[in-house]
Amino acid sequence: MLVKTWKETTPGGMFPQTFSTYRCSNEECQKQKDKEELKRLQAVKEKEERARNSAVKAKKRLKISAGQ
Repeated sequence: MLVKTWKETTPGGMFPQTFSTYRCSNEECQKQKDKEELKRLQAVKEKEERARNSAVKAKKRLKISAGQ
């Protein structure tokens, strides 16, 4: 059963990709799919956090080197 469909442009990609989420009829299967979705969301969140931290560190380095 189709639950949702969304389009997302991947980094470096020119065209958006279509992603779909389906529900399983089997409860065990659905638990596994839910775990996979949570892992995917956490990975995206961690990647954004690392990028944000790198930008902050780069700004600090620039301020330190400019002050010397």
